[in-house]
Amino acid sequence: MSRASSTLEEIAARIADDEVVDWRLLNRLDGRRSAAGDGLRELADLAQAFRGAQQSVVRPPEGEPIFRFGPLDVYERLAGGAQAETYRAHDRMLDLPVALKLRPEGSDVLAHRFLDEARRMARVRDSNVVQVLGAAREGGRVGLWTEWLQGETLAQESAAREQLAHEDLLSIGRELARALGVVHARGLVHGDLKASNVMRCRDGRIVLMDFGCAHDLGTQAGGGVLHGTPAYLAPEGLAGAAPTPASDHYALGVLLFRLASGRFPSQARDLEGLREEHRQGTLLRLGALRPDLPLAFVAAIDRLLDPDPRRRPANAAGVTELLGTAGRGPAAWPWFAAAAASLLVALAMLALPASGPVVPPWSPGIALHRLGGDGNSEQLVDGAAVALGDRLVLKLASDRRTWAYVFNDDGSGPAVLFPLEADGQRNPLEGAPERTLPGLDARGRPLAWQISANAASEEFVIVLADAPVVALEQAISSWRRATEGQVPGETRGAARLVPAPSPRTADSAALREALSRLDPDANAHWRIWRLRLPHAR
Repeated sequence: MSRASSTLEEIAARIADDEVVDWRLLNRLDGRRSAAGDGLRELADLAQAFRGAQQSVVRPPEGEPIFRFGPLDVYERLAGGAQAETYRAHDRMLDLPVALKLRPEGSDVLAHRFLDEARRMARVRDSNVVQVLGAAREGGRVGLWTEWLQGETLAQESAAREQLAHEDLLSIGRELARALGVVHARGLVHGDLKASNVMRCRDGRIVLMDFGCAHDLGTQAGGGVLHGTPAYLAPEGLAGAAPTPASDHYALGVLLFRLASGRFPSQARDLEGLREEHRQGTLLRLGALRPDLPLAFVAAIDRLLDPDPRRRPANAAGVTELLGTAGRGPAAWPWFAAAAASLLVALAMLALPASGPVVPPWSPGIALHRLGGDGNSEQLVDGAAVALGDRLVLKLASDRRTWAYVFNDDGSGPAVLFPLEADGQRNPLEGAPERTLPGLDARGRPLAWQISANAASEEFVIVLADAPVVALEQAISSWRRATEGQVPGETRGAARLVPAPSPRTADSAALREALSRLDPDANAHWRIWRLRLPHAR
């Protein structure tokens, strides 16, 4: 039985036995089985609701309540503040334990906002969002009550564990992305996603709470008023803009950054300091704080924290997809999906040694960077915008000898960027914690690929293998023969990204066909990535 099948069976058995499910197990699943994992999550939600409906008697707390509010017996004050107090209570009508959020006496001026929060929460029904059960106005006070959640907030958890593991970060990120997706689909923006507003329940759920800063989509903020907690606010939020799904996604990036590193991206202690760090671009980088994390996960957090909201994922599905790719290895943007099994077997026989010892698992990583004029570089993720004149390099990490194949297509046909026939730009590459492609010129100077033609987008395909991929070697050789003399070899990929010859030639088609038939899941000896970078307008 495969590991994925065993994981699915384990989760199903726990659901059937009414046991706590560790949803981090879903991170073991590949893309082909992720739908089955989502189905199990839905089944768990249904099972939980069914069992709750079958409970005819819930034992109320012992002792006398300290006071009553509406249908609630209130037993214990849990927390308090200027805006509201929280109590442990019991709903006599529903016979359920609940959490009561109660505004202080004499606060009728803002009571309507408190009731608005209850109405907004009541519009959302999902296992990853706290469920509101009721609201009332009584004796000059306004309160709302929700399901009773047992567990601890992520703020409490992060205080005990300064840095969470990669698998745990992915699980939290995916569940919160799901919660935000439901919230946004109901026409709301949460507006205050942070560690203290997220609960990890004893039943394994990650639950989004506190809708006190929630807004209807399209609500316009006025007067430069801030909405939310400053350390989690996106640059546009610090400027007083209305909350949007993109600002919720930014807050999720801050939360995951904090859970991963124990620190916030900004170290400023006041609003002006926060704004200045955003203006100067001096925020901390997760890759520097957690070099053990996979490149793709770090890139996903960088994408969520992009200062331009247009470059963040447009919706929760985009966040889920981004985190999904970050869970499949050091860098795992998907490439050409289905392939013919017989051809894959043939490719494997051509590309790999016919016999020999079993090769241990291989986990190479890649990161595409844009070089700046100050000598620094910026990592680019799928969907990042590029512009005419940008200089790009590929950072590669591999613990063994590697054959690298890098292709670019700006819409005019595929171009081979690596390997080239020049010294220093050939395969194989010796294993190293990090090396930069395209490499060096004849004088030992570092080279970069420069975008030199306007296009709608640039598409990069990177194939790494621990042995020559014969099908690609033959296609590249054929392509070079067909284009010999058309483009100077020293500019093809070494200095500029230039349009390829017409893709109608047979050899160009052969190259594209060879790429399209490589399945990244079919062989442990090669890895394939795809990045599509739109041109900035």
